[in-house]
Amino acid sequence: MKNEGIEGTERFLSPGKGRGLRALRHFVVGELVFVCPAYSYVLTVNERGAHCEHCFTRRDDLFKCGKCKQAYYCNVDCQRGDWPMHKLECVAMCAYGENWCPSETVRLVARIIMKQVRSISEVKKEM
Repeated sequence: MKNEGIEGTERFLSPGKGRGLRALRHFVVGELVFVCPAYSYVLTVNERGAHCEHCFTRRDDLFKCGKCKQAYYCNVDCQRGDWPMHKLECVAMCAYGENWCPSETVRLVARIIMKQVRSISEVKKEM
């Protein structure tokens, strides 16, 4: 199979099991072998307020979203980076205030659905 840019590895098919990735050389501890950006993500309730909602950096001096006051960011760049996902949550946070407390699972599923809907909308625009 075609190696998709992961030097020192090869993809293979395993009948009845699916695809696999095989090392063709020795990798040292801590060496990056594979990276794939998350499709979607949320912080747990315990992490919110202590970690940036966008880059997950743990800091004491995070800035709150100016609207909902419930999302925290390192800086304006992180806030802008998260805005496509946060803006829909932000509306709900503002509407429900202190009573807005869905589980991480609910928030994650909502973000996945939002991403899917956007993706479908972009495909329709191209047609």
